[in-house]
Amino acid sequence: MERKIQDQFIDYGCGFPIVLRNVPMINFDGKWVPSINYNKLEKIVSLMLCHKQAKLTGNEVRFIRLYLGMTLDVFARRFGVKHPTVIKWEDYKDKHTNMSLGTEKDIRLCLMGYLTGKKKISALYNELISLPLSLA
Repeated sequence: MERKIQDQFIDYGCGFPIVLRNVPMINFDGKWVPSINYNKLEKIVSLMLCHKQAKLTGNEVRFIRLYLGMTLDVFARRFGVKHPTVIKWEDYKDKHTNMSLGTEKDIRLCLMGYLTGKKKISALYNELISLPLSLA
């Protein structure tokens, strides 16, 4: 199989663009595709979303919900809202959801707990409370 390294590749597999650099590529049926571990990429993206310095977008909320393996209803109940609210958040697509800062912190802390266990939740909580209220 033919291989190459591509300087930059924009991947949309998470529902929003992820810019990858120095990506190993393989030629599969005449088309160049990334030769990467998508499970590892999803975990790295999830960790980055926990620490993101701006509000989550609708596409990012959808990614988190699906990464956690939750239905709309389960996700809504977990964060104290109704499932139409989650649909509304996800409908924002690439725009900020306008959810409350408390709910957004809870989502990020839940994701961090899922990824790393409880040991890093306290550190992330302290990081999040130091962000400006607008998270703009």
